[in-house]
Amino acid sequence: MTPDGLYLLTTLHSASVYITHIASSRVVAQIKGDGTPITAMAVAPNAEGEFTILTAHQSLSVRYYPFSTTEAAAFLAEPSTKIPFLTFTRQLTRAQTHPSPILSLSVSPRIPNSDATLFATGSADGTVKVWDTTGGFVTHVFRGHGGGVSAFAWRFSRPGAYISTAAPTTEYANAPKSEDGRVMQLITGSVDTRVRIYDLLDQTAKGRPKHVLEGHNSVVRGLDVSSDEGIGRWLVSAGRDRIVLVWDLSQKTPKVVQTLLTSESLETVGLISHLKGVDGLACFTGGEKGQVRLWDVLRGKQVAVVPGLEVEEGDEDEHGLAYVL
Repeated sequence: MTPDGLYLLTTLHSASVYITHIASSRVVAQIKGDGTPITAMAVAPNAEGEFTILTAHQSLSVRYYPFSTTEAAAFLAEPSTKIPFLTFTRQLTRAQTHPSPILSLSVSPRIPNSDATLFATGSADGTVKVWDTTGGFVTHVFRGHGGGVSAFAWRFSRPGAYISTAAPTTEYANAPKSEDGRVMQLITGSVDTRVRIYDLLDQTAKGRPKHVLEGHNSVVRGLDVSSDEGIGRWLVSAGRDRIVLVWDLSQKTPKVVQTLLTSESLETVGLISHLKGVDGLACFTGGEKGQVRLWDVLRGKQVAVVPGLEVEEGDEDEHGLAYVL
């Protein structure tokens, strides 16, 4: 979904993407791709006040497709039978990206005191690369995941400053630099069941995680960080082991403070800052049973179920809802 909440991007493991205006249910633009299936996609704000759609392809390339909401609004105002195709303006080739398929792609929040963003790509070979979105160059490389990278979350503080420099000659030369205690972290989930927290501002880490969190016993499929206190105190992680773990990130070493037993293999999780009837943190989950479940996180109780996709019992190859936004 675009950050303004007006447009939805969808693909059915095909080489095409459709951009739909949610209120009218009309497709306003489409992406043809490079002829190979799209394996991941995300949306980033751009310097023109519009959006750039980032697509990862089975060919191992990543493409930038500018999307204009102004042009989309004009298309809606004067209906046409011919849906326009977006044209990519940049392509990162397989020589730049990963040697194995890109399984996950995520755009960061805006860097504090800047309009810049980063994006991360996670590969089937267990490698993560962090990119400067505008420049299209790598700022960090993280190796050592014991399998494919299946989920991302970002933890950024609000205050601080960012000074952009020229394209780097090493993996860490252009990492954002902190002089005021800012937090800029990338959190990853993997097939190896672990959650890793990387400090993007630590020039001495040399690709090592700040923390490796253990608690799941199946692939981690969803991560989200709360937006409280200007940084984010709470992390939720969900997996196909049918549980959601709630981590307190304010501790020197993050600790599990709650475990939600969901009775279904999970594909997605997200935090909700305000939910009627919940005094505190709430979250949603989606998974094999095709329902969106709402939870009172700190009390560990399910508070509502939103019926969704009907899924046949006992079909282990189906995972119901793959995404909930």
